[in-house]
Amino acid sequence: MVTQLFIFLVLMNGTFLAKGGKFIDIEKLYNDKLSGYNKHLRPIVDTFKPITIYCTFQLVAIKELDEVNGKLSVVGFFEVMWNDHRITWNPVAYNHTYMLDVPENEIWTPEITLANPYDQLNSLGKGFMSVMYFSDGTALWFPGDVLSISCPLDVTYYPFDTQTCTLQMVCWGTSVSQISLLTPTDKVKQDFYIEHGTWELLDTVSTNVTMDIPVIHLTLTIRRRSQFYTVNVILPVMFMVVLNILVFVLPVESGERISYSITVLLALAVFLTLVGENLPKTSKPMSILSYFLLADLILSAVICFGTIYGLNVYFRDDNENPVPLWLQRLVNSCRCRRKKSSVYNKASKAKKCKVDLIEKSTTKISDIAWVLEEPTKVTWKMVARWLDSGMMVTSVIVLVVLKTVFFAITMSS
Repeated sequence: MVTQLFIFLVLMNGTFLAKGGKFIDIEKLYNDKLSGYNKHLRPIVDTFKPITIYCTFQLVAIKELDEVNGKLSVVGFFEVMWNDHRITWNPVAYNHTYMLDVPENEIWTPEITLANPYDQLNSLGKGFMSVMYFSDGTALWFPGDVLSISCPLDVTYYPFDTQTCTLQMVCWGTSVSQISLLTPTDKVKQDFYIEHGTWELLDTVSTNVTMDIPVIHLTLTIRRRSQFYTVNVILPVMFMVVLNILVFVLPVESGERISYSITVLLALAVFLTLVGENLPKTSKPMSILSYFLLADLILSAVICFGTIYGLNVYFRDDNENPVPLWLQRLVNSCRCRRKKSSVYNKASKAKKCKVDLIEKSTTKISDIAWVLEEPTKVTWKMVARWLDSGMMVTSVIVLVVLKTVFFAITMSS
């Protein structure tokens, strides 16, 4: 029926250009059809049958989405069509007048209402728009508005989240025996849609719902554009933590380890304070990003603690407080493993370079002798360097695991 109407409009457009009614003809038509018109009665011949209302939504723009209050505001208008047998005429009798504009507050219009509004319950139409009538009684009405709906949001995977919100349109105060509200399309129209800078429209669904009252559902699926948050939040925090890890590379003799570590920690804390203003301020559910930012802050705090403890170990007196035997064995064991691996690497490189047999055997003998020599005395400075290496490797592993888990969880959603 909608397709036939559009064809009718195209044909009529050509007719209007060729010939149309004058003002006196339109005035006469207006007075004839609206004289004694009762706008409170449904335009149906058989009152035991429902009047069919076709309703299509044209989405113009996404205005805003409030994660804290669960509010989605969209701009759009409806294409509402029905047939009114009381306003039909012979176009020839009115000097080929095929269309008549009537103010919406003077004729019957369906009371289509947003059933899940955020603020207040209002029906479509503001009283200042017109309804286009054609000679066969077909009425076209285009009410538009800023629609704010209540939509429960899930920000668990922020800023890689996808939200689904539904506009529930209902003919309030009527039943399906009086009005049949239908949507002729399975999608929301986007002929005038303007892209949003934060949200990307993925899909739309328009469905007819079988209930005791006339209802249609208009579902919008939108996804947050995450490039801004990745560049301005996630990557800077990760780079700050990497800078903090580099404190273990800084020589102890420089005397700048503590100030360097505390400075990076304070910079990270201040940055997270600024970032927190842009995070969704909701606790149910809470964004996974908030937990990972907290984990980065804890990691930086642990690095500061490890730096302070490492300096304490480095400046201990070996004579007054010698290194415990178990700690000496642990450090020597790690040093021996590292040197053995370097020895084997040297031997393999020698094989690849095709060194003669005598040189190989000499190298192996010297290597074995070097490995079997007495372990050197472990000092507190050696223990401190060993702790620095261990803390650096551990911090890098923790950072990589945290970021890998974060991106794996959010991207898979």
